[in-house]
Amino acid sequence: MASTKYILFFVLLLCVSYIQSKQEAKQNNNKQDKTKENDKKEEKKKDPKMESYANDAHKRPTKCQVCRVLMQELADEVNKTSAVKDKVWLTNRLDGEDKKDASKGKQIDYKKSEMRLYDILEHVCKKVYNYRSIAGPEFPYLKGVKSMFRQNLEEMMASNGLSLKLDAPEEMVEDPTFEIKRMMFQCNQMVEEYEDDIVDWYLKAQETDPVDFLCAERIIDTKFQSCLTASTEVPSDAKQPLPKDPKDKPRSFTNGAKLEL
Repeated sequence: MASTKYILFFVLLLCVSYIQSKQEAKQNNNKQDKTKENDKKEEKKKDPKMESYANDAHKRPTKCQVCRVLMQELADEVNKTSAVKDKVWLTNRLDGEDKKDASKGKQIDYKKSEMRLYDILEHVCKKVYNYRSIAGPEFPYLKGVKSMFRQNLEEMMASNGLSLKLDAPEEMVEDPTFEIKRMMFQCNQMVEEYEDDIVDWYLKAQETDPVDFLCAERIIDTKFQSCLTASTEVPSDAKQPLPKDPKDKPRSFTNGAKLEL
């Protein structure tokens, strides 16, 4: 009987030891899994592109980025008005009384006139409000998409079944880093500073891309031109931006705008 008790006790110890080893192995596996998960999270946090995007927000937009957006919009506006068939009477009189006197003035096509260009330059920089700063692409300014903040806010509310009316400055939702507002300011400065070069392009080289003629050849130093050819494609591992609602009209960012989400 005694030997039987010892055997049973020994078997019980083996069972306890086995169970403990299993539990320790499970705990170690859990720790390893958590470590791997934390490592993956750290890797995601340390994605160089995302980290650079976040850290460099205060440096954007660069002069190169402003120039590219400005010239894209300038070319677009010139193309939009290329079919205008209006005539412009060039005269020294402000009242236009001598329009019928060919000796005191002349008539030219509006689309060939400097007036057309200056009409465009008056509002072209406002077109930057159609852009949003997006993390992922080499060139971070995309047109016609929702801001990252708005998209995240809408997704969060939708997942929780919430509806929210937000009475806040529009720029806080559409441009939380104030990059677009800075771009608007720098765009106006660039138009003023390089007006003669822009006129030169308009009168002599409209068939060329203004990004090449103006940004690459006249405005941006060769060392800082990488953004001129940077891709706007959003990488597959980055969050894809959603298009703006076509019903939303582009407008300037103003304080106190009511946003219904």
